[in-house]
Amino acid sequence: MRNTIVPTHNFKKHFKQVRRVGHWDRIFAKPSNFEGTKLPAWDFILNCLIFGQPIPSYFYPHPITPSKRLMQEIKRAVGSEHGPIRVIDLHFDGHNGDNLLVYCPVLKQNLVILIDIGTHADLFQ
Repeated sequence: MRNTIVPTHNFKKHFKQVRRVGHWDRIFAKPSNFEGTKLPAWDFILNCLIFGQPIPSYFYPHPITPSKRLMQEIKRAVGSEHGPIRVIDLHFDGHNGDNLLVYCPVLKQNLVILIDIGTHADLFQ
């Protein structure tokens, strides 16, 4: 079953900003070789999220502790029937990379909320 991707306002704003920054070109445009595909990292990750496929360990997907405000926003957005909420951070350019995506899969509703995108400095000031 396909997941629906729901970007937050913050994500949309930061996505527009990172698309204009040159060092993000390798994430959005440069073909890669992830699991035999030639998709750029952004497209590969988006496909994994849409189709509920596991994200390879290269991207170092790991849970993070969200702020209380962010948890309240997520709960308000998904309603009361959401199941456990996990916020996940992944690195587009490997474990030590600095280009991040923060998202929240809501399995019971087949949703993936895109929370934010940017560098460590952008997201965790």
